[in-house]
Amino acid sequence: MPLLAQADLTHFDTAADAWLVEGLDYRLDIGASSRDIRMNATITVKGDSTLSEPDANSSPAEWLARPVGGPAVGALLDRIRKSMGDDYPQEGSHRQQMVTGMRLAQLPFVPVTRDDVDRLLAIVRAGASG
Repeated sequence: MPLLAQADLTHFDTAADAWLVEGLDYRLDIGASSRDIRMNATITVKGDSTLSEPDANSSPAEWLARPVGGPAVGALLDRIRKSMGDDYPQEGSHRQQMVTGMRLAQLPFVPVTRDDVDRLLAIVRAGASG
């Protein structure tokens, strides 16, 4: 029997509607108590794939995680950058993370139509089948 089973690392992901393991470096502390740690180790766990088909409720970050969807939604983000000019958040900033974490249909300053989402999905589907 293993000391640590995969089930011990699962969490319920509401977006995927499933119990999943997140890919991370996990640190294990072993000791007589939490104040008496005698050994520790770090293990790298490969997470479960959670890539489902993106939609208008998916964030740009979720689209960007896809090999085909990323470049496709990147063009949409470029429209936002151009419309905001110098006001567009700097790369890696909290404001930029906020923009890429919003639902695609909520992106500021650039209305995202159903046709925009349908075009993006067509690109993703064509890339997945090709």
